[in-house]
Amino acid sequence: MKANKSLTAAEFAAIKPLLKISPNRIDMAYHVIVEGQGFSEVGRLFSTDRRNVFKAVNVVLATYDKYKKGLDDAIALIRGVRE
Repeated sequence: MKANKSLTAAEFAAIKPLLKISPNRIDMAYHVIVEGQGFSEVGRLFSTDRRNVFKAVNVVLATYDKYKKGLDDAIALIRGVRE
């Protein structure tokens, strides 16, 4: 199974400093989210199960969603549009 959402390498790089997970988990998430590999495939690559890969991916995607919302809010504020 693959992630439902993907990010570009640039989007991933933008949130990488915000992630509070181990470098190993960041790498696992990168393989799934940016490179499009499957959870099981990445689990084998990192000698872990797909559940751990899934958790890492969810942390990264949740962080990206918060980051994106913050950007959207800042743009709206700059444009003078308040929601």
